[in-house]
Amino acid sequence: MDVDKGDTITGAPFVGQSTKATIHRRDKDYYFDDGSAIFLVGTRLFKIHKTLLTRGSPFFQMMFALPSGAIDQDGQSDDRPIRCYDSLRDFRALCWALYAGPSEILAQANPKTMDISKMISITVLGQKYDFKILMDWALDMLEGFLAKAKGNFIDKVQDWDRVGKIFVISKQSGRSTLAHRIEEDWLHHILDREPYALTNALIMAEGSPEFRTFHAKAYYNHLKASGVFKSKPSEKDVRFIHEIAAPETNYLQSLNDTQKLRILQGFWSLSLLKIELAKVPGPKLPDNPACATHARDCAQVWREWWEDLFDEAEYHDKPLEDPWNIIEAASKKASKPMKDPEPPCDDMIRAGVKKMAEDFFSGLADRFMIP
Repeated sequence: MDVDKGDTITGAPFVGQSTKATIHRRDKDYYFDDGSAIFLVGTRLFKIHKTLLTRGSPFFQMMFALPSGAIDQDGQSDDRPIRCYDSLRDFRALCWALYAGPSEILAQANPKTMDISKMISITVLGQKYDFKILMDWALDMLEGFLAKAKGNFIDKVQDWDRVGKIFVISKQSGRSTLAHRIEEDWLHHILDREPYALTNALIMAEGSPEFRTFHAKAYYNHLKASGVFKSKPSEKDVRFIHEIAAPETNYLQSLNDTQKLRILQGFWSLSLLKIELAKVPGPKLPDNPACATHARDCAQVWREWWEDLFDEAEYHDKPLEDPWNIIEAASKKASKPMKDPEPPCDDMIRAGVKKMAEDFFSGLADRFMIP
């Protein structure tokens, strides 16, 4: 049976704080009179059962393996609780996961009834306290949500810090599908010029080698959103240096000089790439000594194929405006033979086009001077 939900306890002040006593309030849902461990989160007291903590967490197994039974041991009384420096929201979500009933658990598999905030909190503390089963379950629920509600994750969370935490954990946990979907959603928000999408992406990615490519994609999507790669810029678009890196909205004012320099460097490098790609006969065709008609036939087919790539885009009123548009269109076109009958170097040339697409993103961070 629960203790009085409104009980408050006067506790000793934290070290370094005012000598005035701190009021600790017992949590209305997770302070059980038969609980065996008392925790303090902020000013809220929790009294929960050790067995629920130790059965899934090596962290708590080790902590509670210490000698027990002393009345003044931390966690045995309201005056000496185990202090946790987690957010109240996160810790209550962890308690919910420990005590939730079957119907509450099943509701998380339905995007309409799923509590995304809880799933994020459980993931975060699941990683921190080595609750692998809980963390994996919460990640499964989040992955299922993103599969059914594509592009809606960030709008639902509405907290860039928490989005970043889940992105990092999904990467660290080998959840490539989940990480990819969060990345796509984040980059889409940057492309839509949503306030703080870019700055928060940079904060999250800087100093993390595993996010180097995402780091570069964030800058690249910012450039695409600004319209600087347009084939036929209007007078308003001729602003390059002072508008590409300088903010036109408040959310970019927090960019530091290094970040602005990276934007300019990336723009310069990608602009040169676009110029090279837009030239006819396109990228240089590698020699093929095994092909007797390479210089005469294959080179001509390649020239015509590359020129047709731009003509087709113009015909459909979809000009290839930035480097990736060009490479992506070429890669899609290369899924079919270049000509009927196929030129002797058809397979080699089409494989080279596909590799061009792979190389674009693998080398994108270098174009923005990202270490």
